[in-house]
Amino acid sequence: FRRQPEEKQKFLLHTAILAQMDSASCNSIAGVKNSQDILEELEKQNLFLPSLDSERRWYRYHFLFREFLLSRLRREFSDQVSGLERSAGKYYEEHGEWEASFIHFINAQAFESAAQVALKFASDYVERGRVEVLHRYLNMLPAELLRAYPELLLQHGNAHRRLGEAGLATTAYEDARLSFEQQKN
Repeated sequence: FRRQPEEKQKFLLHTAILAQMDSASCNSIAGVKNSQDILEELEKQNLFLPSLDSERRWYRYHFLFREFLLSRLRREFSDQVSGLERSAGKYYEEHGEWEASFIHFINAQAFESAAQVALKFASDYVERGRVEVLHRYLNMLPAELLRAYPELLLQHGNAHRRLGEAGLATTAYEDARLSFEQQKN
């Protein structure tokens, strides 16, 4: 890492927040225009950045190297982490990658933005049987914020119901009803 030029170090640190990446996401997050060249060069240098596909479009850092980068980013540039996470959340939201967007907003503690994104996928997750994932995600939101979103409360109730948690489902449905009523007034 230390042998890399400062600009590459910055690129590595900024893109470490991405679980997997392509040149477009790296360009957006790292604020550069030549991410594909950088990614290919890093891969050739065997810098713990394997390609995930034969076209060399998608990459990800080796788990331990990513942990090292994230640790360093949080230690040396803690004031930038939230902004990078928000930027990633916005990028993925604009590209319809709801789950990735949600996680980045959660990491940035941008809970309002995370809730807005969750509205886009919650009912679909219930319909497709991804209720455990939805349940876990909605539990990441602060309870007081969740109460401001009756649709999310309703879907949380549906997730509880499908998980066999009748009492929690009833509570979520009642909270959704109260939230709908409060919003009408």
